[in-house]
Amino acid sequence: MKILAILLMLSQAAFAQEEMREAKPVPEQDRQRLSSLTAGLPELGAEPSGQPVFFSDNLWEYINGGAEAYHQYDFFALFHQVFLAGDAEVTVDIYDMGSLENAFGIYSSERSPDYRFLPVGSQGFGDAYALNFFRNRYYVKLSLYQDKPDSSVLLRFGEKISDRIPGAKGIPECFSVFPAENAIAHSETFILKTPLGHGYLGPAYAMSYFAGDGTDKLLVSVAESPAQASERAQKLRTHFQESGSCEVLPGLGAGAFRGSNPYEGTVLCLPEGRWLVLHTGEKGGGEELVRKLAERLKEKGI
Repeated sequence: MKILAILLMLSQAAFAQEEMREAKPVPEQDRQRLSSLTAGLPELGAEPSGQPVFFSDNLWEYINGGAEAYHQYDFFALFHQVFLAGDAEVTVDIYDMGSLENAFGIYSSERSPDYRFLPVGSQGFGDAYALNFFRNRYYVKLSLYQDKPDSSVLLRFGEKISDRIPGAKGIPECFSVFPAENAIAHSETFILKTPLGHGYLGPAYAMSYFAGDGTDKLLVSVAESPAQASERAQKLRTHFQESGSCEVLPGLGAGAFRGSNPYEGTVLCLPEGRWLVLHTGEKGGGEELVRKLAERLKEKGI
């Protein structure tokens, strides 16, 4: 009991020390850059209520348990401010994720293919009370408080903010080489750090596909070089050899294999240059999808 009490005291002390740690300030030039994205809102009759608030490594103070998911995508800074427009109160949160991939990654992690998608930013979803969209390095989340919600309010806010974000609209280029047949719309995701639960496979791009009465997933793990891709393949192969079974598939391509265990199911892997093309599905298979994607990666050299 004494040991447990001591451990509890140490844990509480560590937590208190973390709370007291001073947050890294958002540089003034970045504050100005983020604030400028709302400069068009007065054209909608919107006025700020109070001063904007900025968060960096203290994001947990604003979204508590949700902050870790953003840090998994190398979150940089958040601009938070409330605007008043007539009887509407709109909360504007602009997350600067540092890159298009990271902004799309956190956006796609909070999106489902069956959501209601809206024509704002590069891609967006929402309803009368909330609107989320991304464009370039920014993930924007808007929420509305109004007695009788006007479904067009958030869309107008979103369009004004999106118009001030530089750069062309679009999702990461890598998805352009994924096979389109049987692909599930709006299922694209970007995983920066732990694809399939393995840190050494990040970053990776993924898309889901209809497969009979279930779904399969196709992924591309992007390495810095062919040597690093081979190293990743060897680590994954060893993992399945130690935790389940692994079958070499020379007919699919050099270094190809299928691994399985009771916890992760079946994973098909084909190294191609600096990429690993991976397929997961309850019924195995996936050879044709993997072969087609590997060929397109080789052709495009993305």
